[in-house]
Amino acid sequence: YEEKFSQCRAMFLYWYTHPGKKLSFMGNEIGQFREWGEYREQDFDVLMEFPMHSKFKRFCRDLNLTYRSHRALNEGEYNRDCFAYIISDRKDDLVYAYKRCAGGETILTVFNFGNRSYENYEISFSGNHVLHELINTDASIYGGNDTGDMQDIPVRNGRFSIKLSPYSGRLFVVC
Repeated sequence: YEEKFSQCRAMFLYWYTHPGKKLSFMGNEIGQFREWGEYREQDFDVLMEFPMHSKFKRFCRDLNLTYRSHRALNEGEYNRDCFAYIISDRKDDLVYAYKRCAGGETILTVFNFGNRSYENYEISFSGNHVLHELINTDASIYGGNDTGDMQDIPVRNGRFSIKLSPYSGRLFVVC
C-alpha cells in the first residue's frame, strides 16, 4: 500500500516537471480507490479513513504550488534549450535526472525509479552551486520514510552526492 503511494508520488513529480501540458482527473489528488466517474461523487471519505491519502493530497497541493511559482517548470515546454537530461542512460540503477531552465532560473529533478536505496549517489552537474530542495517525495509529511528531508546540497567542482530512497524523486532550484 505505502509502496504504491511512493511510486505515485515519484510519477506525479515526473509528470509535473517534465515538459508538456498537465491533465489530471478528479480524484487523482486524493488517491481514491475507484476510477473517476461523472455519475457519482468523489471518495472524499478516504481522507478521513486513511491518513496516507491526506498526505498524498498535501503532496499534490505542494506540487501544484511549486509548479505555479517556478517559471522554469511552466515556460519553454516546447523549446529544446529549456530542457536537458543530466542522467538518462543508467538502466542498471534506474536513476534519472534532468534540468529545466526558463525565466532566469534552473530547476533540477533527480529520480530513483528502482527499488534500491542509495546513500551517496554521485551526480555530475557543471559548476559550483547550492541546490535548494523544493520537494522530496520521500518526506514524512507526504507519507515517505523521511529520507533527506528538504536540505540544501552543495555542488562543488561539478559534482554532488545525494541520498535516494526507492521509488522517489527530489526537486531542487539551482542557486
